[in-house]
Amino acid sequence: MDTVGTLDQEAMKRKERLKALREGRLKTLNGNSEENGENFPKPLFRNYTPNDDELKSNILPKPDLSEIRNEIKDQLDSGKPKSLIEKEIDLATLAPQKNRLGSQA
Repeated sequence: MDTVGTLDQEAMKRKERLKALREGRLKTLNGNSEENGENFPKPLFRNYTPNDDELKSNILPKPDLSEIRNEIKDQLDSGKPKSLIEKEIDLATLAPQKNRLGSQA
């Protein structure tokens, strides 16, 4: 009989703990997040200009496009294949040779 009493007590403790978790979760959904110690990151705006004066301080500066163009040009130049033919080849030397296997003379 002693184990039944402890099982009931443990079940009551679990129920109370779950109830507290549910209430805590509902508080975070309905209440202010600052009360719970949660800090959300500040939004950063790349393309959007907010109307609020407080949010205008979070606008990122526009990047300098000339630097990006130079980087892309360098990458494209380094990726160009080098010419495989360094000297001109005479077309006469490229002509196929006669097949000598078939002739017995």
